[in-house]
Amino acid sequence: MLKILLLLLLIPCELAAQERQVDPTWLHRYVPRLSETRIDLTTATCHYKAIFGEGDNENRIMRSVARFGEATLDTQGTCQTVSYDRQEELYFVIEGKGVLHYADRTYPMRANDFTYLAPGVKHSIENASNQPLRVVIMGFKIPP
Repeated sequence: MLKILLLLLLIPCELAAQERQVDPTWLHRYVPRLSETRIDLTTATCHYKAIFGEGDNENRIMRSVARFGEATLDTQGTCQTVSYDRQEELYFVIEGKGVLHYADRTYPMRANDFTYLAPGVKHSIENASNQPLRVVIMGFKIPP
């Protein structure tokens, strides 16, 4: 009797799951083929390739991703200082060494460093070395 009751409880769940539509969109980008795009953090020495989100010409699917891309800083280059009240960001250094300016402090960054940047805090990244600095930048929208 208990098995029958459990089976009856599971059947409506299965039927509801079959009625849901799944978005078949599959997102894929080959980063070396992407073009540089200008966004608020780019400068003459800070170049950005949009993978998804802001700056991507197919920016139609992402709801919570503000930006997901790769910044490349020339030697002695710097990105524009930015601050986002309704977004949090993650930086992951792929290659090189740099300095993160976060609020009124600075932090050294190197390959394989990961950092979380809270909403509303002014920040920028600088390449104080003689080698290129590559950083994956991920920004996520915070709902009201």
